[in-house]
Amino acid sequence: MDWKVYISKIISIFSVYCRLVLGKSKWFRMGKRSDGLHRQSSCDRCDCKTKKMRITENFSKSEFESKDGAEMPEDVYFNIVKLANQLQYVRDYLNKPIKINSGYRSPEHNKSIGVKNSQHVFGKAADIVVSDLTPKIVYQLLDDLMSKGEILQGGLGLYKTFVHYDIKKTKARWDYSNK
Repeated sequence: MDWKVYISKIISIFSVYCRLVLGKSKWFRMGKRSDGLHRQSSCDRCDCKTKKMRITENFSKSEFESKDGAEMPEDVYFNIVKLANQLQYVRDYLNKPIKINSGYRSPEHNKSIGVKNSQHVFGKAADIVVSDLTPKIVYQLLDDLMSKGEILQGGLGLYKTFVHYDIKKTKARWDYSNK
């Protein structure tokens, strides 16, 4: 069994146990690590008022789910947790809310919008909008944070109304803001 799937299963089982027995999960991220996790804070808990499973302080699993309603596979969830931690770091750095336009996409949903080879299918990408900032400024800030090693390296795409960020480990940059 792949180690990512194994860890994801342990986390899922522990989270369910905590929600059932304790009312919420309290497993923690410890420090900035090479696996993309940042700072010590609660990571995977259920917000009792909204019934949304929270991945970080400000992001819930539902924000990253496929728009076609397809269930998120466990290995994808592991990547989404890593991605959400990167975005939480950005949110804390900017002190501004981040809206997730698109996170995980099921292969069927990805195909229906005409995209091939997307990191969204693996849960490694998000299309984001930051309150009160233009996509160009967000793009430049993310590029700067990646070059300083503050967030994981990956793809960065500039569009008219949003920025694409992915954690595929390979540096890639593109600008479709004029299309």
